[in-house]
Amino acid sequence: MRTFVSPFDVPRRFTLPIALLVAIVCAALPAAANAKRAMAPPVVGIADQHSDYINDPLFTASGVNHGRLVVGWNAIYDDAQRADMDAYLNHAHAMNIDVLLTFGNAKGDGRNRPTPQALLGVFRAIRARYPWLTSFATWNEPNIQGGAPALTARYWRALSRDCRTCTILAADLVDTNNMKQWVRKFRRAARREPRAWGLHNYVDANQFTARGTRTLLKATRGEIWLTETGGVVERHNNSLIVFETGLDHAALAIRFIFQRLIPLSPRIRRVYLYNWRAQPGPTTWDSALTNADGTPRASYLELRSQLLRIGIQGFGRPGIPVPLPVLGGELETP
Repeated sequence: MRTFVSPFDVPRRFTLPIALLVAIVCAALPAAANAKRAMAPPVVGIADQHSDYINDPLFTASGVNHGRLVVGWNAIYDDAQRADMDAYLNHAHAMNIDVLLTFGNAKGDGRNRPTPQALLGVFRAIRARYPWLTSFATWNEPNIQGGAPALTARYWRALSRDCRTCTILAADLVDTNNMKQWVRKFRRAARREPRAWGLHNYVDANQFTARGTRTLLKATRGEIWLTETGGVVERHNNSLIVFETGLDHAALAIRFIFQRLIPLSPRIRRVYLYNWRAQPGPTTWDSALTNADGTPRASYLELRSQLLRIGIQGFGRPGIPVPLPVLGGELETP
């Protein structure tokens, strides 16, 4: 029978190691807290279908050196689309802009989907033509464009097996109500966990909430890249999702992204703001940081303030407080 030994009866020779252990643990706590505070900030990039932003002095002054481009899955086989890809990707490469390439619907073909083998052939052709590309997203917004989770998972498995050194995002999802169920079906079909996911969290950013971003964080493992986000100035896309728009609203949304959404988790490692310059004339969507004539908007000024605040780009150094533009609104904890 085991007899109870009081902790006060432990021989003295055991008390020193225990004391040392307690001291080590206590010393490690502030070190861990400091490490968390010193965690590297996320990569910031621009999502835009036009490469002219790369030469914009406002862009080059920012120090941002990442971009994102969406292409039709068969664009590499079409002369005109391939020429557009050459112009964008070669220009970006010459200017040391690291581009994330996302596959999506073929131009003019609605919601058509290739076979996994066909998409793999496209992937190999693109990597042969642009060997510097190492970051890809399997499909653009499949949860709102009719992309079946099981088929998208097969795409992801084919691409990620073919390039072990590439980062292949499982999908670029939109933060709508069906996202959680879509992710569950994808993970079941994928049979292994993706290293990273893409998220377009316009709803969170413009409703000043964190529901969608938290949902994806809880439903997945691995990194989260905000591959499209931003403050919406104007939209006419017949969406049933309601949120404010406007120039000042867009700037507040940029602030919310950096001060409320990105800090939700260290797993949020990248953010791509859509987009750089507004297009002239009527549009269905405008979330640009600058006007069509190239002049900066309030959202650009807010981005500059946030980059200064976290000190990761060309505007400043970490730890220096930066006055924020007066935008007529306050942020609340989501």
